[in-house]
Amino acid sequence: MKATRGLLAAILVLPLGLCALGAVGGTGLLVWAARDVQRTRSQRASAVRATGTIVSLRAVLDSGEGPPSTVYFATVEFRTPDQAAHRFESHLGILSGQGRVGDTVPVLYAPGQPDHADTQAAWDERPLAQLGVMGIAGTIVAAALGTAALLVAAWWYARSRTPA
Repeated sequence: MKATRGLLAAILVLPLGLCALGAVGGTGLLVWAARDVQRTRSQRASAVRATGTIVSLRAVLDSGEGPPSTVYFATVEFRTPDQAAHRFESHLGILSGQGRVGDTVPVLYAPGQPDHADTQAAWDERPLAQLGVMGIAGTIVAAALGTAALLVAAWWYARSRTPA
């Protein structure tokens, strides 16, 4: 009987430990992403909007997932309300055909900081939102594994208590 309980405890330690780690990590990612979304909303609500013009495109070969493709980073010029001209290269790459030199694009920047501008599309693209989804998924998977481990433990315990 003691050997059965020891084996049961050993079998449960690893899955329950992994579940706890997944739940803590998933919840942490979820909280981090939620804070980033809130901060982004706040920044976006107070951002100054302008219309910019694509003045050049820098090609970069992207050999990440899938077949290699060319991604273009747009250099955009815009004017502030006092008519001062500013240029920046967008942090968000675009594929061929999604933007051409001379096209106009919406621009956002923090008040008083036009040198920290980017396209509205770049502001909309937030990788931390993806981490939030991963956090939710991690928490759900951890909860499911924890529940399964507890059900196995309960079944094993009930089986070990039944006389043969």
